[in-house]
Amino acid sequence: MTRQCPEIAQALRFQDTLPGKITALADLVFSGGEPALQGLLMLLQDHWDTIVDPSISCPLSFTPEDKAEHQDLEQHWNQGVALMNDVLREIEEHQGWDGWVSHQNYDVMKERLSRCREEFLDCMAKTAEERSVAA
Repeated sequence: MTRQCPEIAQALRFQDTLPGKITALADLVFSGGEPALQGLLMLLQDHWDTIVDPSISCPLSFTPEDKAEHQDLEQHWNQGVALMNDVLREIEEHQGWDGWVSHQNYDVMKERLSRCREEFLDCMAKTAEERSVAA
């Protein structure tokens, strides 16, 4: 079917392209995904001539300093996502970004989250001051 209709094949492959990834991540701006989107925009700037007609100038302008700062931010963001995944695995139930749980599971989830928080602080807080800031 994709040979008969190349437009379908192109649409199916779009999600794996840089413009497709940017489009898919645009909604993450509203859920904490700004570093991922900014990184893709930086890639878009780097590859602009291969994606858009080279006669059209790129409207994006990231300096080498911007890119270096972004790498640091993205590394911290990725660590935060990994920690969030660890927490969700520990409490054994995905709550979504809003933290909602059913009434029947509330007490169990509250206990799991409390235990997970203590384990997190035991692992990550190096001093009593760091522990109190996180409390």
